[in-house]
Amino acid sequence: MADGIIALNPLSYWAFPLAAGTTSANSMGGTGATLRGGASISASGAQGSGVVLDGVNDLVSVTHSVAYATNAGAMSLFFKPDALGRDQ
Repeated sequence: MADGIIALNPLSYWAFPLAAGTTSANSMGGTGATLRGGASISASGAQGSGVVLDGVNDLVSVTHSVAYATNAGAMSLFFKPDALGRDQ
């Protein structure tokens, strides 16, 4: 699936492989991303691994780039909640 995403030529793509620790390089060559606030990487993700956020203070931080300063575009992500039917 990652090859299909890369073929779409997105501005950025961060895979967060298990070996990444708390940082992930941008597969498209732009700025990297860093896990903060206790966010971690799990082996259970849509692309093999995934980012785990606890809903309290975890986040993925991306360094600012003028390439992201646009009035048009789209952002997409895959997510899997721990449970359905409760406030997250």
